Amino acid sequence: VRETRTLPGYMLDTTAKDIEIQSSDLHELTFRNRPGQTLVVQKFVRDTTTPIPHTEFLITDSQGTVLGSENGKFLTDEDGRIVIDGLTPGVTVTVKETKAADGYVLDGSPKSIAIRSGEAQTLTFYNTPLTTLTINKYESGTDHPLSGVSFLITDGDGRNIGNGEYVTDASGRIFLDGLEPGMTVIAREVRTVSGYALNGAPQSVILKSGSENTLSFYDDPLSTLIIRKFIDGTDNEPLEGVEFKVVDGSGANVGESDGVFYTNAQGEIVITGLEAGTVIKARETKTVTGFVLDGTPKDIQIHSGDVHELVFWNRRQGGVFYD
Repeated sequence: VRETRTLPGYMLDTTAKDIEIQSSDLHELTFRNRPGQTLVVQKFVRDTTTPIPHTEFLITDSQGTVLGSENGKFLTDEDGRIVIDGLTPGVTVTVKETKAADGYVLDGSPKSIAIRSGEAQTLTFYNTPLTTLTINKYESGTDHPLSGVSFLITDGDGRNIGNGEYVTDASGRIFLDGLEPGMTVIAREVRTVSGYALNGAPQSVILKSGSENTLSFYDDPLSTLIIRKFIDGTDNEPLEGVEFKVVDGSGANVGESDGVFYTNAQGEIVITGLEAGTVIKARETKTVTGFVLDGTPKDIQIHSGDVHELVFWNRRQGGVFYD
């Protein structure tokens, strides 16, 4: 007779016993089971006693043989515990976390313990909560949010985080969760919205657990320049059809027509989308019949968000010049 299975909490006794049956006698064999020892695995939030359920562990003995009936896999219960009964004293048990609960950083460092007779033993593990990052996008000098601005977000080694590229929402925000504390995150604006200058300077942050991680970016509004052309000696009577050449401080043409613009019926040329700090130079290159060309150039430095103005005057041919 050999015992092949015992009850939970007891050690299996595999020693076989035999007996010779004598006629008409009542025969008896006695087996005894020693109580097995208990191991409790506990899982808490780091620096607290808050339990973490649904954490997966692999539990083996010193030979690498898995324990339990699920290929060595155990899940912590609602109290953050795994209780294993019936362990043999003297056996070394190794416990390794294989899958963290949602919202926590995996702690893959195994722990081992030698099972001792006559006492329940405990192994305690801790998980650090994953953290978040909020990226805010505003108009410079205001708390006005900018939606639709694209950012490239990478780790400290240049690897994309998630999709890599994210776009600010209606509140001017990008919210990233499930990030590991201690990692470096780099955010760089790659596309902005119409009417604003791209702010391509990257920012970085080392993520902290238990605190709000935030990066804030600001875009300068693009500016407008109005070139006005009036008839000299009048009360700002506009002159239509006058040709101007407009370049920036480096001499590069402004606009899509090689820097050539013409005044409209209001005597205006309106140039939008100019970046703060840019120097614009305008020079009249051709006037209309009956007027004297004023070829003296004028320049102006663009400031963020402002409407700038350059005013030119043309004298009538043969007319009187008014100072």
